[in-house]
Amino acid sequence: MVTPNLTGLVLAGGRSTRFGADKSVHTLHGVTLRDIAGRRLAEVCDAVLLSVRSPQSAEVTSPFTGSVADVFPGLGPLAGIHAGLLAMKSSRLLVMPCDMPFVSAETISRLAAPSNAPAVVATHDGFPIGVLACYDVSLLDMLEARLRKGGDALRVVEFVRSLPVWTPIEIGEVESSNVNTPTP
Repeated sequence: MVTPNLTGLVLAGGRSTRFGADKSVHTLHGVTLRDIAGRRLAEVCDAVLLSVRSPQSAEVTSPFTGSVADVFPGLGPLAGIHAGLLAMKSSRLLVMPCDMPFVSAETISRLAAPSNAPAVVATHDGFPIGVLACYDVSLLDMLEARLRKGGDALRVVEFVRSLPVWTPIEIGEVESSNVNTPTP
């Protein structure tokens, strides 16, 4: 069921250095990793954006309604989340990386559920997975300040830990695994 006032963002702007090629277009069962994530988010979001390295780096097709490029290029996933918060037309941004294709619809629904906290974040064994989370637009200034600061402030997990309050959603090992190498 689509949640009103919720934008989805697939993080697909990484360099894929461990993977050896653009992992977002790698296929799993005939579907690209970015499309798997996009379709999962489209189940609950009224719009789904694709986070890319540069405006020219990806052709946008269904299930995406558009793409966003980093305002702070080269600073990792936190910069992608920032770009998504800037571009959305809603108050909350549901973020999913393209390399976590095993995240369930149930987990996405739990992350998308209304919350009084400014962030709802997936965790595995208590460790926050800030790239699989739902962020309120009220966090935009705080996030931008971290991007300007640099260093350890750029780590998404440190951003989550710096929040005064956030809601954890525990997920299992399979859902929390990511694809870092092509399958044979």
